[in-house]
Amino acid sequence: MGGRADHEVSENPGGDRYQPVTECGALQGFWAGGLSEAVSTITGMSGAENPIAVAQGMAQLRESVAAAVAALKGISDVAFQLPTGEIGEVVAELGELVAFGNAGLVRMTAEAEQRGVIEASQSASTAGWLRDTVWHLQTGGSAVVAKCAAILRRHDLGVLADAVRSADVTPAVAVTIAAEFDKIAPELAAGTGGVVLDLMIEVGAEHGAGSVRQLRELLLAQYGRDGAFQDEQDGKHRQVELSPGRQDAGVSVTS
Repeated sequence: MGGRADHEVSENPGGDRYQPVTECGALQGFWAGGLSEAVSTITGMSGAENPIAVAQGMAQLRESVAAAVAALKGISDVAFQLPTGEIGEVVAELGELVAFGNAGLVRMTAEAEQRGVIEASQSASTAGWLRDTVWHLQTGGSAVVAKCAAILRRHDLGVLADAVRSADVTPAVAVTIAAEFDKIAPELAAGTGGVVLDLMIEVGAEHGAGSVRQLRELLLAQYGRDGAFQDEQDGKHRQVELSPGRQDAGVSVTS
């Protein structure tokens, strides 16, 4: 999210002159682009980095996050100032901020688990700790963040963890990918797990969780062990045969 150097001074509906929203004092630091660099520190940080550089990066991150929160709290008051031609660009920037914010939330939750913060708390689970810690997760969303944080700690899902950290997939989509991969993995031919996971991530990133759930038969047909696809089809046929009938206009119909 980069700042724009030159702006025209525009007019609001009442005729007053004003500066575009990206030059308003309350949002100036936020739109300067520092936040995206700071957030990349938290989502991509490696323990092998220089401790001093990491500490400085974390200090910058916390300052930038605080500035962004303060700026966004006032966005409703200044939104009318944004030139019409820039609305789409700002919406895209906000979307990127949300995506990397979610990735950072997952990353820091995984860090809390690894350091024993959650175990030392009074919370019974990671989801419970999140509800106690993040006010906005009290009414939902904590389970997804907790499950996604667990993905970041799984060595067999490293490529998926990278996709979460880079905000290529949302936490919810990542949780679906992990669940579907765990279900299909025992049915795959030897050496095909990596290819299947890559395909799931690609589909999830482009089309969402629903499309990932629809991949099973296709993946079994192409990458399944000998007989896996046929076993899948036979199982579906048995389910149809065993399904109870229903009364439809006086005629018994198999579901």
